Amino acid sequence: MKRAGALPSVVQRRLDGQGAAGAAWRAGLDDLVADLERAWRVTIGAPMTGGTAAFVAPARLADGGEAIVKLSVPGENRGAAEVLIAANGRGYAKVLAHDRARDALLMEKLGAPLSSRGLPGPEERAIICDVLEQAWMPLPAGVTFMTGVEKARSLVVYPRKWPAKVGVSVSSDLMALVERCAAARAAAFDPAASIVAHGDCHTNNLLAAPGGGYKFVDPEGMFIERAYDLGLQMREWPEELLDAPTANGRARADVLAKRGGVDPQAVWEWGVLERTSTGLVLIEIGYGDIGRECLAIAEAWARGA
Repeated sequence: MKRAGALPSVVQRRLDGQGAAGAAWRAGLDDLVADLERAWRVTIGAPMTGGTAAFVAPARLADGGEAIVKLSVPGENRGAAEVLIAANGRGYAKVLAHDRARDALLMEKLGAPLSSRGLPGPEERAIICDVLEQAWMPLPAGVTFMTGVEKARSLVVYPRKWPAKVGVSVSSDLMALVERCAAARAAAFDPAASIVAHGDCHTNNLLAAPGGGYKFVDPEGMFIERAYDLGLQMREWPEELLDAPTANGRARADVLAKRGGVDPQAVWEWGVLERTSTGLVLIEIGYGDIGRECLAIAEAWARGA
């Protein structure tokens, strides 16, 4: 009997890209869902829309309560579970049960995302920063995450290789800026000043908590400076940056840095890296208009416009 239902198109494309491994995971998904229902004494519903790298579905607990099941696609973000388990509900959705071997999580059900409220960008960023202060934590014993050095170096790969793959171009000015920013952030990595960061803290990953406030879901998990999570806020809200991109971008970096008590230049440099790489990834996965807008702003930053 089919239990898993149809997966979101983005998730299916990820599986297709994995070839035989992805096909095998999809073929075994119905059995996995049935196994977890027995092990966790839950009833798992049809997959929810909007996922990008996991089967995510509502679950009914044995006592009638509601929860969420997340089954990650093989090879996608294995650190997420470790972050959520270590956080124990502080700043993140609380994990009720887990199966590390199969990248399966049973989590508390949260409410609507911050994005649904339609708040102005500055208000949304203030809420994100407040929850980040709760969510940031020291590196748990025995856990290994991508470091700030590794993350900085990885973000150079996209503008080096992806443009030809997705049919766009990256100017020599932007490429040079990306190289400088990556080198600077890699050189600045300091384990003593690093924390476990969320790594993808945007308004769709911040959901209303049952007792009030918000909690994060879907962390990527990395051991890095605070400025990284703050720099991620430089890739969002493009409408605020289209007029005088550099001046408005620098102003945003200053505000974010003040909120987090970090160097504005660090926030700016992570912003350059993330806006460039995100633009290319968005084009690759089918969000071409948004991706090209990301790149256009990054190009303006490279020109100092």
